[in-house]
Amino acid sequence: MTTCVIIPGKPQAKARPRATVRGGHAVVYNPKSNEIAEARIKSLAGPFFHKPFQGAVVVVINAYFRPAKSWSKKKRAAALGGPHTQKPDFDNVGKLCCDALNGTAYIDDAQIASAVVNKWWSETERVEIEVTPFSAIMCRSPEVAELPVHRAINGDDKPKGVNITLVTG
Repeated sequence: MTTCVIIPGKPQAKARPRATVRGGHAVVYNPKSNEIAEARIKSLAGPFFHKPFQGAVVVVINAYFRPAKSWSKKKRAAALGGPHTQKPDFDNVGKLCCDALNGTAYIDDAQIASAVVNKWWSETERVEIEVTPFSAIMCRSPEVAELPVHRAINGDDKPKGVNITLVTG
């Protein structure tokens, strides 16, 4: 049920919209770099999605960045496989990927009920995108998930081994 796509190359972030004045009017446009990157993801991922998923989906994105060539062997070895904590920001990488899959993996990215974006160091730059229908991973309804919280708030018995702390502001 899960579809996983690997996009080779350096992960890119979605650039901010640009604005200019033309004919005395402000015009906002999507930078060309966004259009090129989204088209590339869509063209590489498209064949793996026979039709867009219907309903809620879960998206997991793993972005892999290569350490700089100027890094020492020791620093490089220590970083590989570890978390990438530099620019680009995780949300901008995720936004570009999710926007690119509109109409391909799902009808609209508004269907994404849950998303995780991880950034890692690796010798092989790439982006791995997993899309799973939400129904395939949801093991219990939200009402059941909220039951222990309801019991704790109301002073009822709580399930064994569950610690719930109610924080009030």
